[in-house]
Amino acid sequence: MIWFISDEHLGHGNIIDFCRRPFGSVGEMNAAIVRALRVDVGEGDVVWHLGDFGRDPSLSVADLPGTHLLVRGNHDRGVESMRQMGFAEVVVEAVGRLDGKSILLRHRPLYDPLPEGMAGVFHGHVHNARPCELARAGEGTHIPAWNVNLCVEATGYRPQSYRVALRRLSVQRRTSGE
Repeated sequence: MIWFISDEHLGHGNIIDFCRRPFGSVGEMNAAIVRALRVDVGEGDVVWHLGDFGRDPSLSVADLPGTHLLVRGNHDRGVESMRQMGFAEVVVEAVGRLDGKSILLRHRPLYDPLPEGMAGVFHGHVHNARPCELARAGEGTHIPAWNVNLCVEATGYRPQSYRVALRRLSVQRRTSGE
């Protein structure tokens, strides 16, 4: 199985208030997200982290089930530091082939036209931000429907299977009129 998760921000205390996360402490947040990864992901699975995993160098994905790949986010350290945290691969963006569809994997949503041959974009970065918050952060306030937000705030603080993410993409594109 292929899984996606983004913007865990493990070890980042300010993210709890900033994104209105339902946790009383960093320890509680870290434990909930790691527990979900342990429960949902199997040993032979692949997990794409779409940026902003966590900056604490004591954090590691090496003891979690599955193979973990990282699309670097704006809060992630350098490639070697992220590899030391257990990531098998660290990239700026990638293309995934999922059920015959090409999906662009990146940290930020794509506002420009969707590249030819791509069915959509799986991303993070925007958390659960409202349009006014996106504008203050220098982001576009209308995120095109070909983007699927896989930030933990949008996935119940769990990884999301590629099948669920593809269904979300299909529904968003069908209902948006774009």
